[in-house]
Amino acid sequence: MKKSILTSIALVLVAFAANAQSVNHTVTVKIPDVLEIKFDATSGNDKTIEFADADELELGAKESSATALKVRANKAWTVNAKANTEFFQLGTAASTMPATALSIIEGTGTAQALNNVAGVTVKTGTKGGFGISGNALSVKYSANPGLDYAEGDYTLNVVFTVSAN
Repeated sequence: MKKSILTSIALVLVAFAANAQSVNHTVTVKIPDVLEIKFDATSGNDKTIEFADADELELGAKESSATALKVRANKAWTVNAKANTEFFQLGTAASTMPATALSIIEGTGTAQALNNVAGVTVKTGTKGGFGISGNALSVKYSANPGLDYAEGDYTLNVVFTVSAN
């Protein structure tokens, strides 16, 4: 009997010792704003529009291949494009050909003349990664300088900016 009382007391003590205790703490996950734009490696970044004759110079010409870009964001976004200067460069010197002689077209959209002030809205989209089809852009350029400019290679940098809606 003494042994069974001791066993019972031991079981009671073990039962009290087996009661679980818990503690808790807070885990914080900090997520930054994600707004990223980049060129698709398959399209090539620099483009050339070459005029074949005077008719093309007067009527304008489009580039033959599109530039592909993609966006990755965790919020709704807008991509704008603008010229980095008011005028094209002719070699190393500034020219008088305005940036507005170059227009940008996204997909099958309407041509919009570039400027160096506010830029133009190219596309809007929603959150998602680079692989989301709605987060891809395909832009082409058209140029319409007319017959007002001398022969030469005129260059202009176009800046794409993604921002939150």
